Amino acid sequence: MQTKLNNCYESISKLKCNSPFSPESLQSSDYVQFYTGLPNFKVLNAVFDYVPPKSNAAKKSYQVGQFPGVYNFFKWLTILDIKLKPLIKWPDRAMLWTSTPACYRASFGKKVVVILDCFEIFIERPSNLLARASTKHHNTVKVLIGIAPQGVVSFVSDTRGGRVSDKYLTDHCGILNYLLPSDVVLADWGFRICRCYASQIAHSILY
Repeated sequence: MQTKLNNCYESISKLKCNSPFSPESLQSSDYVQFYTGLPNFKVLNAVFDYVPPKSNAAKKSYQVGQFPGVYNFFKWLTILDIKLKPLIKWPDRAMLWTSTPACYRASFGKKVVVILDCFEIFIERPSNLLARASTKHHNTVKVLIGIAPQGVVSFVSDTRGGRVSDKYLTDHCGILNYLLPSDVVLADWGFRICRCYASQIAHSILY
């Protein structure tokens, strides 16, 4: 374990120190993954092309100080949220069923509409005591995500404090408004939705 940890530290040090952060460095997939989470420069460039034209100037603004960098970071989070959120759409069922992958058809038929899961994101410690109380021993927020069998993200909930249960988040995030009695939903055991939503969902398969 210690060896793996040391290797991780070495990799991070290399990414931070081996060369200056510049447009040229972003040609490396390792740099793109480290700084953006995207797989490669081609995907990053596609995001730049999709957001407003002013982003072209942002491609050149790499050498900035700490505080301008923080300001630009949060500004771009807002821009990306506004531009990319409309891409998350609940698919038409007829199209969904006709393009269901064969592996799902073999096990569950063609009525699988969504695969649900929750994940947590680590955040800074909230200064507000009420917000701090909504987290667990770590400071996190929880999000419910729905993915179509084809691999497309079809639903993302608003964030909640990390202390909330998966079931509570499912109840209050709006995902149930999209489900019909004939739908098949895949979810892990944390949801326990078979009994709770039996009147709304014909089949809920827990894995």
